Amino acid sequence: MLFVCGASIVTYGIAYAFLPFTESLLAASVFVVLAHAGGGAHWVLSTYGLQATTPDRVRGRVMTLDFGLATLAVGGSSLLAGGAAEAVGLRPTSFALVALAVGYGTGWLVWTRDLWHGATDPPAPRVLRSLLRRQKAD
Repeated sequence: MLFVCGASIVTYGIAYAFLPFTESLLAASVFVVLAHAGGGAHWVLSTYGLQATTPDRVRGRVMTLDFGLATLAVGGSSLLAGGAAEAVGLRPTSFALVALAVGYGTGWLVWTRDLWHGATDPPAPRVLRSLLRRQKAD
């Protein structure tokens, strides 16, 4: 799961790297969809990881903090990207954001590589565990 999280962010960055070179709306749409599939995969998997590893008594607070920080990051990065595009142009800003995304994804992969094949995976949510027990009983 951790490998896919990092790889999905790298995919996000690489897909956006091709966007400034597109000549048609269709080609641009393909790269944007591919990029956001990677970004969405990262968000879903990292959120699942938080939910699976956070104790029940604090899960709501942790998820609220996660969503709040994500919202702040999306809003802040949109303002900064817009300001940078106005100041230095769209293409240099795009490449700077690509470098940031690929760097972040690569950093994630390097930082978590020892955890990819850990002794245990994060615990499954209670609902999933009960479903698996029912299947074994049948």
